[in-house]
Amino acid sequence: MGDANGLFNTILQLGAAAGVTAAAMSVHAGEALAGTLGLAGAGADYRFAFIAMAVLSLGGLVSALRLPHEAGRALTAG
Repeated sequence: MGDANGLFNTILQLGAAAGVTAAAMSVHAGEALAGTLGLAGAGADYRFAFIAMAVLSLGGLVSALRLPHEAGRALTAG
């Protein structure tokens, strides 16, 4: 169980780092798109980043909803 705990923590840290990277890249892309599209107003780059991160999160939700109904039964059965 100790090895699984270490693996879980490593994957958790990598996922957090990937999330921060995706958010930073979204802000940078939003800044470029706001300038290209001529969107005025403060925070246009952050609005794009929030929308991009919401779409990314919805992708995970869609894949979770596609799991079979009995997907976690083996983990909860004693």
